[in-house]
Amino acid sequence: MDKRFFSIVFFGVLAGASIVLLLFIVSRFLRTEYGSNGFVRTSHINALIPEGFLDTGHSSFLIIGGTSSSIFLARNGSRSNVLVVSKDLKDTSKIKLSIPDIRRMSPVLAIDSPDFYMMDGGVRCMAYGTLGCAVSTKSVSIFSQFTASVPISPHSYVIRTYDTTLRQNILAKISIRSGEISRYVLEKQKDGIFCTDGKLKYDFDKKLLMYMYYYRNQFVCLDTNLNVVYKGNTIDTTTHANIDVSEIESKRYSGVRTSMLSTPPRSINKNLCITDSLLLIQSSIAADNEDIERFENSSVLDVYSMLNRKYKFTLYIPDLNGRKIQSLYAKENRLYIVVDKSIFLYRMNF
Repeated sequence: MDKRFFSIVFFGVLAGASIVLLLFIVSRFLRTEYGSNGFVRTSHINALIPEGFLDTGHSSFLIIGGTSSSIFLARNGSRSNVLVVSKDLKDTSKIKLSIPDIRRMSPVLAIDSPDFYMMDGGVRCMAYGTLGCAVSTKSVSIFSQFTASVPISPHSYVIRTYDTTLRQNILAKISIRSGEISRYVLEKQKDGIFCTDGKLKYDFDKKLLMYMYYYRNQFVCLDTNLNVVYKGNTIDTTTHANIDVSEIESKRYSGVRTSMLSTPPRSINKNLCITDSLLLIQSSIAADNEDIERFENSSVLDVYSMLNRKYKFTLYIPDLNGRKIQSLYAKENRLYIVVDKSIFLYRMNF
């Protein structure tokens, strides 16, 4: 009996030690895979208080605007259908926007109630109208194609477009009445296209633009005339875009060469959100003190002060069905996050 007991204990201890060793090896492998990135993160306990949840039934919704009483969502690629959700996520309704009669228009939608906007860089078209108004949407063609855009007002927009003289991307403020008003030349590091790629956001309340680079630790805040308010850096140490770009001969146009990425780029920043005096940036880089399991199964939101541009702390949003954040929006002390088919409402306790 004693022999059997000691055998069970021995093999139990051996099995336990093997599991611990396996977990240690896996942990070391994951840590080695992510490497040392030269920075650490600080968590904020109870920074987000869950207050609501809504299953939309579709996985392609993006938040396109909001008010103090509701938020607006549209499915990616939608031309006119908008989902209206109450601020507590308890009530929903649908509205249909009147759209211009333009073939092949696949607009990006934005709402600053009561105005709505449609922007399509492929067909060089801007359109705007008023929610609930039966009057036809007004549309206008602009001088250049563009790859990103935000409305400032029904008559002015900021676009990201390619400057053929500089051979790189720039931001341009345009008036649908008089053309280009002002410009901001994005910081070129390599090819001028992929190395300047990023996310453009406009805060209607603060009247400020934010441009976040995808492949480096940099963001820039601009006023509505594209003057620099300040530049800032995220806490990771990637100061230069780590991308490989090659040029190939165009099959369609003789003598024309097209740039393309040789290998998948290493994304540094994925998304951003402006709230009160804070900037939330979704990062894809692990910190040296990161819990790798939590990092792999969460969306990481680093929080920065817009007053001094310094890092404050980090928020972790759990993945849902293996999906990370696809859209986020803040209004007053409420943070709305879209993951997969669901909208989550958090009260920001910071």
